[in-house]
Amino acid sequence: MAQAVTKSADRRQIGLEAFDQNDLPKAFGMLDSWLSDHPDDGEIYLYRARIWNQFKNPQKADIDYTAYLQFFPDHGEVYLERGRARFQSSLYELAKQDFEAFLQLPRGETSQVIYRKSAAAAGFSQVFTAQTPNPAQAYFHLGLCSIELKEFEQAVVYLDSAIRYQADEPDFYAEKGKALALQGEKEEAKLNYEKALDLYPDHYLSRQRMAFLTQSSDEEALEALTQSIASAPENPEPFKQRGYYRLSHRDPSGAKDDFLQALSMEPDDAQLWFYLGSSWVGLKNFKEAEKAFSKALEHDPQNVEYLLHRGQSRYRMREFDHALADFTLVTFYDPEYDSGFYHKGITLQRISGGKTGCPDLRKAMDLGMEEAKTAWQKACGQN
Repeated sequence: MAQAVTKSADRRQIGLEAFDQNDLPKAFGMLDSWLSDHPDDGEIYLYRARIWNQFKNPQKADIDYTAYLQFFPDHGEVYLERGRARFQSSLYELAKQDFEAFLQLPRGETSQVIYRKSAAAAGFSQVFTAQTPNPAQAYFHLGLCSIELKEFEQAVVYLDSAIRYQADEPDFYAEKGKALALQGEKEEAKLNYEKALDLYPDHYLSRQRMAFLTQSSDEEALEALTQSIASAPENPEPFKQRGYYRLSHRDPSGAKDDFLQALSMEPDDAQLWFYLGSSWVGLKNFKEAEKAFSKALEHDPQNVEYLLHRGQSRYRMREFDHALADFTLVTFYDPEYDSGFYHKGITLQRISGGKTGCPDLRKAMDLGMEEAKTAWQKACGQN
């Protein structure tokens, strides 16, 4: 019996030692097993959350950070870590609350090193610790959240604060330039991009955004994106940007190649899979499009845009039952999405005929979709 207790206690120590040695699979196995038997050991939730972060699973990291904070609600730096996980999960309002909490609470003692993926270079090139008295990173992330929430004026305020505490960080100026450009302040945006390039001449995002502000032709814009790739060939972001540009300029073949290249470096990016699927649609290869949309849904299963596009691909392959399943999920997850009801309605009409799709077409029409009105009048209106 004593031997069994010793072995149980060893799991905790072995897991912590493996974490310190960066043997994350072993650390996770030991600590996950320990927590299943000792759910009141609050400290270990923090270690497991950090492992989830390294495994690129911010949703599960968020859950464990939250569990840890139930035990230690005044541990300020953990709010910064949880905020970053929530930002990665697109939970921008919740992330902002965490960054604000980090700024208000005292920093604790921790040796945790946080790696921040900088736009200035490939890989995780920027390192900072959560307990540093410099709050620049919290203000920077508040600015990023505000940009995503389209609160551009507030974003500039936050980014100015980040710059005030750390004036030599090019990413701060690049994102401030973006916020200003989105407000139509092009000259001010240029000044910030120029500052970022002064600090780091190979800052590809600033060069790319500057090109878009000053471009006089599509060829010049595409050349700027290609130069960005040459500056950072191991970074997926330039390939993403050029892929988006090509897709929006009716070059689905070139876009497909760029998205595949980006996915070879960042295979867990749901949005990349979605845009790859859109490229295959442009090439009228609906089977490959369905596969790509399915990959996107593996990472974000309730995303109605991904479901809608996969359903459309299935519809075009005459897989009407599978398409109907996707469109039904769209209407379940977003009961105000007119396109979901429209596509569900026309698919029901295709499967069963008669007026089976009329309630859904009517719903889409009531939500303001003109195309649904035409379809309803043709299939469901009184003669």
